[in-house]
Amino acid sequence: MDHSGIVVTLEGTDALAGTRYTATTAADGLFSFTDLEPGTYILTASLPGFLKAGRTVTEAAYESIDVGELLLLVGDISGDNVVDIDDLLLLKKTYATIQGEIGFNPAADFNTNGRIDLIDLILLARNYTKEGFAY
Repeated sequence: MDHSGIVVTLEGTDALAGTRYTATTAADGLFSFTDLEPGTYILTASLPGFLKAGRTVTEAAYESIDVGELLLLVGDISGDNVVDIDDLLLLKKTYATIQGEIGFNPAADFNTNGRIDLIDLILLARNYTKEGFAY
C-alpha cells in the first residue's frame, strides 16, 4: 500500500511554542525532521478523507527517535476531524461517481480505486462518530 502524501506536522510546546516543522511521507510511510531543538513536540499526521492521528514526542538531544505507527482512520470527507452525518451526506452526494467525472471527490474514495462505491460507504460506517487526534 502506498503511504505517500501524508502531511506530518511537528509543533513545539512549552519553551518551543511557535516552532513548527512539516514533512510529507514517502511511499513506505517514513518521514524525517532534521536539526530539531531538544524538547517536547506535538506530532500530527493528516490526509484528506482521514481523521488526524497524533501523539506527544520528546526529542532528547539531536537523536533519532521512533514515534511508532500512527493510524489514520477513514471517513472524514468534510475535514472537521469527526466522522459524522456531514461526511455521510458528502459521500451520498458523490456516490457512484468515478475519477474524472464531475462530482467525484477523491477525499471520499477511501480505498483509492477511482470510484465512490459501497466499499467506501462501509469504510465510513466503520468509523462513524469517531474523532481524530486533538491537542
